[in-house]
Amino acid sequence: MGHLAIETKTVIYAWALLNNHAHIQEVSETESINRQELISGSRRRHITSVRSRLAVKLVEELGISLAETARQLGVSTSAISKIMRKYAEDK
Repeated sequence: MGHLAIETKTVIYAWALLNNHAHIQEVSETESINRQELISGSRRRHITSVRSRLAVKLVEELGISLAETARQLGVSTSAISKIMRKYAEDK
């Protein structure tokens, strides 16, 4: 039974990663931001604001790890951790 639970968790995580790409694409189109600019680590205010909202959505709603979220958004894991800490404080 433990093996099945691990496989199920892996499938759910893989599904979340696929949705991750869809969310990034959707946000970049909605916000009129080039996807490459969004994931390049740009520090422009609008870009960082959108990236922060996207990071919270990926971690909180989809359960993507901080490290994977950081890889997908082109920033460090500590940057995502800081975003999540600020989100928790503002909540």
